[in-house]
Amino acid sequence: MADTASNPIQLFHWEGYDNNGVTHQGEWFSSSSDELQQQLRQHRIEMTTLSKRRFSKLKSVFNPVNRTDVTLIANQLATMLEAGVNIDYAIKLIEHTHNKYSVKLLLYRLHCKITAGLTLSEALREFHTCFDQFFVQMVTTGEQTGKLSETLCLINLYREKQQMMRAKITKAFIYPITVLLAAVIVCYIMLTKVIPQFETMFAQFDAPLPKLTQTVIYASAWVSAHGTHAAMIIGITVTLLGLIYRHHLATQRRVHHYVLTLPLFGSLLLKSIVVQVARTLVICTQSGLPLLSGLQLSYQLLTNRYVAEQLKQVESEVSAGTAIHSAMRTTQAFPEMLLQMVMIGEESGQLEKTLTHLIQRYELDIEQVVDNLNQVLEPFIVIILGVIIGGLVLAMYLPLFNLLSVLG
Repeated sequence: MADTASNPIQLFHWEGYDNNGVTHQGEWFSSSSDELQQQLRQHRIEMTTLSKRRFSKLKSVFNPVNRTDVTLIANQLATMLEAGVNIDYAIKLIEHTHNKYSVKLLLYRLHCKITAGLTLSEALREFHTCFDQFFVQMVTTGEQTGKLSETLCLINLYREKQQMMRAKITKAFIYPITVLLAAVIVCYIMLTKVIPQFETMFAQFDAPLPKLTQTVIYASAWVSAHGTHAAMIIGITVTLLGLIYRHHLATQRRVHHYVLTLPLFGSLLLKSIVVQVARTLVICTQSGLPLLSGLQLSYQLLTNRYVAEQLKQVESEVSAGTAIHSAMRTTQAFPEMLLQMVMIGEESGQLEKTLTHLIQRYELDIEQVVDNLNQVLEPFIVIILGVIIGGLVLAMYLPLFNLLSVLG
């Protein structure tokens, strides 16, 4: 393998034919044309034409490797290793089947690390922005136990389940947020475009207006005059608050704790966190990792900093000899169902089985809540929209009703 440090990575477009005379073509990364030709010969392809293609790094920036890509890589690697394909050749095959440039480039660099003598886990650790600590630790365990393909299957299963869970939670938030955004846009259009037309018409009547109409006209004038500045101030404020939140851990902890106390959404998020923690412990147990390592990986994977800190405290107490359910109970951050299932699992020696039952139960609960959430929220959203938009419409028509009654 050519040294990629001295030979920059280039993108080549090639054409060729195999032993049966079938024509093939593709775009592959390589450090030189000689290396690319050697790769094609390994695939029993005779190259006929070769040309360099300009590769913009912006393609990788605006279309980076995402969670789905990493899950697909784990799935394909597990399948090929089960079929007896060598790890370096498997990575090369996956690279050549991908159309996404950022994934192809990642796999090419990963292949270079492995051919340079690194193990798969060592190579993955070099790309920590794509492969998290859980992925790397699980692969390390798989290499040590000689069950890499089985471990990759577990990783793939874990990631697929987590992506499904994340999609369900996202679905619960999309509907109310979309409706509220639409309401804000409609109100803005009415205040800046529609109501000024009515104001001009009312001025011709030279008659006193109802209090509601006067208030709406004043709001319309204010939004028309200061709406842009207000939007800029709100945008700057949100940006500053976002920066504070991003770099201040105590703020993150308070926000994450508060989110879990919200009606409906808080319990939904907490259940999804419990499912993630339980699934991590089950997968780690199945792969042969000790329980303490599973707890450590669990809090490292959590995005909710409040629960992560509580779980870190649990790991510390368990390492000192405390039972898991007792350590969890002292934090007062976990639901009673989890505490009971963990206690039963510890006393019966079947923690993996009880956690699996808990996962199935909570997944069913989450699915039911998400399916029913829109039905629960819809009446409240309709009332809010009716009050806001209906109030604006009523404010504009009240003077007309008064005028008609006078004329009558």
